[in-house]
Amino acid sequence: MQPSFIVKANQNDITNTLQKRLISINVTDETGIQSDTLEIRLDDRDQTISLPRTGAELSVYLGYDNKPKRVGLFTVDELVTEGPPDTLTIRARAANFRDSLKEKKERSWETLTLSDIVTKIASEHELTPAIESTLGKEVITHIDQTNESDLHFITRLAKQYDAISTIKQNRLIMTPRGQGKTISGNVLPTLILTPENLTRYRFTLADRGKYVAVIAYWHNTETAQKESIRAGNPEGKPVYTLRGLHPDADAAKAAARGKLNSLERGSITGLLTLPGNPQLKAETPLTLNHFHTTINGTWVVTRAEHSLDKSGFLTKVNVVNKEIFLP
Repeated sequence: MQPSFIVKANQNDITNTLQKRLISINVTDETGIQSDTLEIRLDDRDQTISLPRTGAELSVYLGYDNKPKRVGLFTVDELVTEGPPDTLTIRARAANFRDSLKEKKERSWETLTLSDIVTKIASEHELTPAIESTLGKEVITHIDQTNESDLHFITRLAKQYDAISTIKQNRLIMTPRGQGKTISGNVLPTLILTPENLTRYRFTLADRGKYVAVIAYWHNTETAQKESIRAGNPEGKPVYTLRGLHPDADAAKAAARGKLNSLERGSITGLLTLPGNPQLKAETPLTLNHFHTTINGTWVVTRAEHSLDKSGFLTKVNVVNKEIFLP
């Protein structure tokens, strides 16, 4: 199979223009609010390449035998010329972080679902809301946004509910972390990998702290007292205690549950290198077979990096298995 690519700039196919000058294409797909990135490095020794304008949209496809698959839509935000030898590097990001998202605000949100909040913030910034249906039904009785940007606020909310928030293709997205599902709740296809499918792999086993429960505190406005709520084992130890005071029991419960999930996840992490596979992206579920018995099982991709150059097409993925627990 012969590696191939397609690049379109504002819907115009510029693949032939890039073909003879291409040094490398690197695409990184991230989990969460970190923006996916694109870097195209070109040979510009005769200094005749027409510089693309910042803000141009690049649609990128990677794969094999002139049948590449789309890996993302990006907006050019930086151009770098350097030498010798003279090269031009085009850098672009998938997220459309409008300046308005970074403006700090003062407001309170009362008795709304997560879907209501995501929809409201998305509309204020001309984005399309996209939130997983079950997560969207979570009700927030009260939460303050104090001297805080919408970008930071939505990230904080996602973390509280052990979810991922991100902006891709003009959509404000929130979805449960590590579930391997689409926004609509459909399960993503699981890829099965064995050692024979990989060129290299590395797994790191670490003690996750062995916390069996998490305690969060909230302020009871009726009694004016500080109260606690516990997620996990009702009597076991050790227990992780969250700092700060939540506005109500629902917020404290969500924070405790989200923290417990994050503590239980990631006891074993991995880095896999394999021949280029554009199907691999953040949140893709994997089944690993025929490895060490501790490794075999269901995993989730947290980061995917695709690299295409004269040496070929390569994919590296960071993975995590939340279902494996060390003794």
